[in-house]
Amino acid sequence: MSRGGKVMKNNRSNQLLPWIEQFVLKIPHLENNSRQKYRNTLLSFVNYLKKLSGKESFSGMIKEEIIIGWLKEMHRRYSLNTVMPRVGTVNGFLSFLEEKGCVEENPLTRLLRQYPAKGLKGIVRALVESSPEDSLKSLKLPPRFTSPLGAFMERYIALHRSQGRAYAAEASILCRFGRFLVSYSDPPPAQLSDSVLTHWLGIFSGSKPEHRYKNFMIIRRFCLYLRRFHPTAYVPDPSLTPPPPGPFFPHIYSLSEIGALLEAAGQLKPSAYSPLRPQIFHLLILLLYTAGMRLGEALRLQLGDIDWKNQTLYIRQTKFFKSRLIPLSCSMMKELEDYLRLRQRSGAPMSPDSFIFQNPHQKGPYSNTAIQEPFQQMLKRLGLKSAPGHSGPRIHDLRHTFAVHRLEEWYRRGCDVQSLLGLLSTYLGHVGIASTQRYLTMTTELLQQASQRFNQYFLAQPKFKKENQNENQ
Repeated sequence: MSRGGKVMKNNRSNQLLPWIEQFVLKIPHLENNSRQKYRNTLLSFVNYLKKLSGKESFSGMIKEEIIIGWLKEMHRRYSLNTVMPRVGTVNGFLSFLEEKGCVEENPLTRLLRQYPAKGLKGIVRALVESSPEDSLKSLKLPPRFTSPLGAFMERYIALHRSQGRAYAAEASILCRFGRFLVSYSDPPPAQLSDSVLTHWLGIFSGSKPEHRYKNFMIIRRFCLYLRRFHPTAYVPDPSLTPPPPGPFFPHIYSLSEIGALLEAAGQLKPSAYSPLRPQIFHLLILLLYTAGMRLGEALRLQLGDIDWKNQTLYIRQTKFFKSRLIPLSCSMMKELEDYLRLRQRSGAPMSPDSFIFQNPHQKGPYSNTAIQEPFQQMLKRLGLKSAPGHSGPRIHDLRHTFAVHRLEEWYRRGCDVQSLLGLLSTYLGHVGIASTQRYLTMTTELLQQASQRFNQYFLAQPKFKKENQNENQ
């Protein structure tokens, strides 16, 4: 039996051959040479399994020791940069076999759950070391909030969440600060000081000024919270980290830039991790721009959230724990339908609780990072840069762009914009108009439309009409 010109000299892997074919063929839009590379990688791995077991039949048990032995054999022949894509292919295949009930578990998935600090790459690096057990221990995340201030941090986070905020990014920074305190001294400091904060801020010496300032302000607000309980508690002076110069301005994409992004999305290359990558990015960009959604909201969408009859999406329990319905245009519903048809052909689950952007190798959706990094690469290839004084471009700026373009359209139509801001606020899922106003960056067209609206209003005033008539006489 031949595959791509290669002859299999034994039939030890015959039992898994149909599963290999199913896995490879369910990855759409791959070129034949790419499919053959996946086959060769998986055939090599399966033959290694059979060689170790010495059996013709597959037992359905893959132990961690087998994975380690295979990785070390691969690493003796190839560099880690060459090994990593092959590990990704094998990891996807093992998850596929686990889903089909052919193996009891995927050891790599279990290791990722146990040692999540540096992802699959960190796991592979640890397993090829002389002492994998010791190397894996360094990938364990340390316990959260174990410093003397840990209990106050947990209460502080709970307070913000009780007010309707997710407070996830801030909680992550506080958790990192708590771990820093544990490593700062033995025992960890029970009180903060300029010296402690200076060392903490040194971690962000290479970061952008706004990132450094954000981390500082979160800790400063926590210190102000501590002062409620201890009047002499330390609060850092704001001058310790000055704010970044100038206000924040998001990047507002032009229509031509949106078109360029959609074209670039169609040119993305599929991979074993993301077989529908071009279609995913095409649909995501359309949703974020035409519906003004947050990236996390789009990624958490489930098939049951689509109301085909009323052409709406149900956005559930998002920021500020608010849920809302978003109406979509007929063309957007058609895009969604086309994508889901392709998604179904790829073998993805179609139950109502399945994610629209389902990660084929995970039980959940794609992560923010899995979307953000390729999107930034797209921006670089397109040469999209922010205007002077502006940040970005970012994927979140598509939401800002939606709000600004909607405002421009209302001005062009002669609508009463002030009365419509409440509708825009509700559509975006904001708690009030003040939050929406932060999205409304002034653009050249908005200035022109506002100026034209003002001139029309001013010229229509009776006093101006009378003075203008006198001058003409």
